[in-house]
Amino acid sequence: MTPPFDASVAASWYTIASADLAQSMTEHRHHWDDFEPSLRYLLEAGERIPLFDYIAAQRRRFDVAAELDDLLGTDGVLVVPTNNSVSWPADGPMPTSAGAIENDLSIAINTVDLNFTGHPAVSVPLGYDEYGVPFGLQIVAPRFNDGLALGLAAAMERVRPWPTVAPGYEPYPVP
Repeated sequence: MTPPFDASVAASWYTIASADLAQSMTEHRHHWDDFEPSLRYLLEAGERIPLFDYIAAQRRRFDVAAELDDLLGTDGVLVVPTNNSVSWPADGPMPTSAGAIENDLSIAINTVDLNFTGHPAVSVPLGYDEYGVPFGLQIVAPRFNDGLALGLAAAMERVRPWPTVAPGYEPYPVP
């Protein structure tokens, strides 16, 4: 079996998400110029998606979801890093390589793939990288089996509790 996820998944997700968002915001079209630039860009790109491309992306979505369904069965889980790379500056740029993969704008984050297929996924904290930035694992379960992913996440958090505040800080008092 070839891996179901590759760079085309992010492109297909973008096609679907931008077109869906633009369509849902059509009644507010006269306000789009007032929106934050990246949101405006997403809406305008979505507005230009041809129907043929949208349907092709939806078909790809069903195919990829079926491949992951076959992999997970009814009770399997997939545990992957939430991010494929170490931390990056808040103002970017995001990494475009991880391991042997290079020049892939979608490589840094693993969450897009599961947004695309609709499989339940939860990220649990695991530790800190060399710069003190937290990182986590993403637990993926079969579609419609959210309880499996959430149950495993709860078990991991019981075994390895995560602090409620960042190191060096005091929690806010709760009245």
